[in-house]
Amino acid sequence: MKKTIINWIFNSFLAVIIIVVAILGIYYFYYMPSSVVKMISERNEVLPNTYKVLSDESLWKDKMVKSDNPSSWNIPSKNIEIKESDSQFNFYCGDKKADFIKYSSYKYKNSMGGWGSVSIVDCGEYYFIYEYSDGGPKLFGPFESENSVATSSLKTEASNSLPDEVFIKASLDPTGKVVARGDINGDVYEDAVVKVSTCGASCSTNLMVVLNNKNIDTDVLDVSFDPGFKSSSAAKSDVTNVSIKNGIISLTGYGLDCGNPNQEADICTQEKWSVVKTIKFKLISANGASKYNLERVEKPKIYSISPNQTDQQGVVLTIKGIYLNGFEGETGVWFENEAGQVGVIETGNYLPTGDTALIVTLPSRLCTKSSGESGLPCASYMDMKPGSYKVYVKPSGVSSNKLDFTIMQ
Repeated sequence: MKKTIINWIFNSFLAVIIIVVAILGIYYFYYMPSSVVKMISERNEVLPNTYKVLSDESLWKDKMVKSDNPSSWNIPSKNIEIKESDSQFNFYCGDKKADFIKYSSYKYKNSMGGWGSVSIVDCGEYYFIYEYSDGGPKLFGPFESENSVATSSLKTEASNSLPDEVFIKASLDPTGKVVARGDINGDVYEDAVVKVSTCGASCSTNLMVVLNNKNIDTDVLDVSFDPGFKSSSAAKSDVTNVSIKNGIISLTGYGLDCGNPNQEADICTQEKWSVVKTIKFKLISANGASKYNLERVEKPKIYSISPNQTDQQGVVLTIKGIYLNGFEGETGVWFENEAGQVGVIETGNYLPTGDTALIVTLPSRLCTKSSGESGLPCASYMDMKPGSYKVYVKPSGVSSNKLDFTIMQ
């Protein structure tokens, strides 16, 4: 009997405790003053520097775009539809894929649901605020962009730059050093090459490419300056200068292309190591896990010919590529017909643009040999008859790739 009473008292006491805890929990979640209820939040603090309306919620909260479809919003002022194509936050501004940039995620302590978030849907010339919470997705805007590529002509150099400290922090080497700055990927924002060091059994020095993502954050690329640059070995490269110009990264120093299996010998002697060389790289798109690769670009390369077909002589051709100029700007645009006969249009451009674009007029016949600076008259000609041709440039005697060109009937 005594044991039964003790058990009853214990169980009653336990029940009272449970009820009190439940009441306190309900009060905390539903009746605690709002000044005490705190928000758990993660936030990209630098984003308001680019998207100004984020600095004050009142600037965007009253500009919600109404829609019956939770993944599609019609924007009459821009004559465009904003769509979320899937659950992975892939948005489209009409047919153009938008940049989706997360600004903050949050959760109030009295919230019984999941985390909410505020993000940016960047369409280039304008952008939207995208809020996702228990109430479903909401879109606010549009807001004119102050940092879009379309308005890049109004930018100052400083507005496209980040401090050295930001690039060094991204490299994860506090002793790193920014050795070059410039736009590497063609988005008008200034990127950087950072020199970093790692030491284990031996020390190595490497060069890291860090992209500036619209002054919002950085992207460290998993790329290497290979072939040509050795970050470690008994005869590692000693780079004395790094520069970025027109998207090309140039390395100058000792031990470049020294002991490279693609060269004549695989042994880097002191004599070979002591030769000062310059090697150049360009960022190119890649497939797979890596978004980019670095490609050696010393050899001239043609990207396009416009137009690539014609039915008349006298047409003006624009040839775009890289390293098209030869010594003192001279170069030759060569045409090879189906029979293997070749002819050349000699041209030259001492300006930097001549390195990436050549403009020539197609005559009715071409000289079969380059006269260079000899001044001698042409000894033989090739008539430019209807047919298919291969076009290439040959600055300083180094041939580029060949592209197709057609003269129609």
